[in-house]
Amino acid sequence: MQVSSLTTSGIGNIPEISRGLSSTNAPENGGPVSFEKLMTRMLKEADSAQQVVAQDVDQLMTGEVTNIHDVAINVAKADIAFRLVLEVRNKLIAAYQEVMRMQV
Repeated sequence: MQVSSLTTSGIGNIPEISRGLSSTNAPENGGPVSFEKLMTRMLKEADSAQQVVAQDVDQLMTGEVTNIHDVAINVAKADIAFRLVLEVRNKLIAAYQEVMRMQV
């Protein structure tokens, strides 16, 4: 089986966090997106994914949701969003520690 024959059409849309890195999300004036705005948006999207999962799990426990696959997909999306936030945090901490080790 060739690698080029694989498709991702069945995956669907993972949280739109990575969009902030593309140039299509630049402000209207054509300038780059600030890091602060990118991080704020990423945190809000991760939080919103977590809230959706909390509602889905509550509805699943009460029997309001019959399609467990949608709940599982939302849990996976929230997990990926959380892991991305966690990795960005870890990289920021590592970069801060590296700067603090520099001698002036």
